[in-house]
This record gives sequence, C-alpha cells and structure tokens, in this order.
Amino acid sequence: MKIIAPAQVIFLFTVIAGFILQYVAPVHVFASGILILVLSAIVLIAGIFIAGWALKTMKTEKVSPNHYTHTAKLIVAGPYQYSRNPMYISMILIYLGITLLLNSLWFFVLLIPMSILVCRGIIQPEEIFLETYFGEEYKNYKKRVRRWF
Repeated sequence: MKIIAPAQVIFLFTVIAGFILQYVAPVHVFASGILILVLSAIVLIAGIFIAGWALKTMKTEKVSPNHYTHTAKLIVAGPYQYSRNPMYISMILIYLGITLLLNSLWFFVLLIPMSILVCRGIIQPEEIFLETYFGEEYKNYKKRVRRWF
C-alpha cells in the first residue's frame, strides 16, 4: 500500500500552514463569542472521543494504527461498525474544532485540500489494499458500513 504521507503529517502541515497564513494575513470568519467557543469545544471533544474510541478498539483487537504495518485482522467493532474511517473523521473534527476556536478563514479554506489529500492519498490506497488483502470480507464490510457515517 502506497500512501502519500501519514495522516498526522498532513494534519500537522495543514495546521502550520493555517497559522502562517493567519499570521501573515489575518482573516476572521465570525464575531467572537461564547457560542463559537462552546461549539469549538464540542467539536474538539467529539473528535478526541472518536479518536480515543478507535485507538482503544485497535488495542483491544491487537491491531496497530501504523499505516506501514500490515494488519492480520479487519476491525469491525467499536466506531468501525459505524464508519470505515473513524480516525480520519476524528482528525477532521479536531481540525474543525481548532478552526472554530481560532476563528480563521484560512483554516476553513485549508480544510478542503487537506480532506482531498486524505481521501485520495490515504483512504483510497488503503481501501484498495484492504480489498486486495481481505477480499470478500472487506467487500461485505463496505456494503454494511459507510466510508464516513
């Protein structure tokens, strides 16, 4: 399986690019307020919860979250019974929570290329690998569980 980069690298690069752009040319989206602060906290907590749940499920199933190690088992429990990509959902939620907290248009804009990179550069190669490696088991899983929600 050939992915363009680990998701954490893409996430970190996007966050750094957002900070740089916001520093150079600050553009805010919302008027500051408690509602945005509460919303950002809810989104951040949801992202952290989903990531923790997914990692706990991986640990229970004795599967590594490392992209570069082959898995001997397809995880279909925990958040993986609702989404084939809970770790990527959590990453996007955490990023969105940061975006709301910082109230930055640049972070919103960068969410689009980040999502495209993750979908095309990581998820699609992973799905090809999983379908090749697990065959019918993965095809049946794809029929039962959606990519996102």
